[in-house]
Amino acid sequence: MKYSGFGIIAAILLVLGVGCPRAALAQANGGKKAMVADCSGKECRCHLSDLTLNDMAILLGTDVPADPESFVMIHGDEIGWSKVSIRDAETVIGGDGTCDLELFQDWTPEDGAWDGTTTLRGVSGAAECRQIGGMIVTMMNGKGMKARVAWKGVFDMNVFQAATNPGPEDDHPKWTQVDHHTVTGAGGGDGMATSYKARLLTPRRFLIDTRISGEGCVFSLRHDVRKAD
Repeated sequence: MKYSGFGIIAAILLVLGVGCPRAALAQANGGKKAMVADCSGKECRCHLSDLTLNDMAILLGTDVPADPESFVMIHGDEIGWSKVSIRDAETVIGGDGTCDLELFQDWTPEDGAWDGTTTLRGVSGAAECRQIGGMIVTMMNGKGMKARVAWKGVFDMNVFQAATNPGPEDDHPKWTQVDHHTVTGAGGGDGMATSYKARLLTPRRFLIDTRISGEGCVFSLRHDVRKAD
């Protein structure tokens, strides 16, 4: 099988025949480190993220919360700003209402089947670029195939890409490990240049933000990849 995310250059070239507007509100508290509560089990685990509130808002596609005590809640593969207090969240899942703050994230991606969807986040260039971008996303999402990944405890995009069985027409970026949960990549070919930033959000979900430029167009896309079993 083949995961559609790396068939991006082939899709663009097929459609052609041959940055991303998501700013969050600038608030004084936006430079604070974001607290993340993983409430997927029988109690919540809280840690201080390496991302600021501004960074987290950009990642989630939201504004920076007005409340400086806002935190991000994870439940399974869902992630977002919590609408309840950590005490209430803990109590609901059967905990004691407390959540000691840990200073690092120790989760790793789960082995198994992963599947994703792609959205167009921004387009610039010639007038026809937006239409082309829409067609590309439709083609990529239409493949509907899953990748079975054996991560072996490491968020390694080389492992993920190999699991997708990429063909010679697909992009083959060079990946750089930034930290345990972040990987960047650069690729391209046939007049196209690509850059990638992958972030592991939970053990069952990660995002790949992609920028593609060439043929008079610049596309910003997001691949939302989730555990499928």
